[in-house]
Amino acid sequence: MDIEAAFTAYLLARTGLTALVGNRIYPDETPQGVDLARHTAVVYSQSGADEKIHTHAGQNALEQPAYQFTAYAPTRPQVKAISAQLKDALCDYSGTMGGLEVQYIRLDTELYDTEHPGDGVTVSVCVLEFSINYVRS
Repeated sequence: MDIEAAFTAYLLARTGLTALVGNRIYPDETPQGVDLARHTAVVYSQSGADEKIHTHAGQNALEQPAYQFTAYAPTRPQVKAISAQLKDALCDYSGTMGGLEVQYIRLDTELYDTEHPGDGVTVSVCVLEFSINYVRS
């Protein structure tokens, strides 16, 4: 399993998070037709270079990418609740995730904003950026 599939499976197993977003946890972007003004969702994507570690024996299996998790909700209290669940699930995590050995997940950035997609609609947004250390299988 790759790290993105591991994120999805792990987060979908978190009942506190799925109570808020259902199964709307997506890599890269929301599918067409998901109305963020009426529904909550989480979108994640790699946001930073995956630093490679090399030794005399070759490339190390340790991966160190940065990932951005963006929570969307119609209201600020909803987006804060989603971000709290994401932080609870990911901050300082170490262990097995989807068969991968995750050494450590660190929260680097937390930003709140409001988007205005048009027609007087507002969408509350929280961007969480994490540094992740895991061993590639």
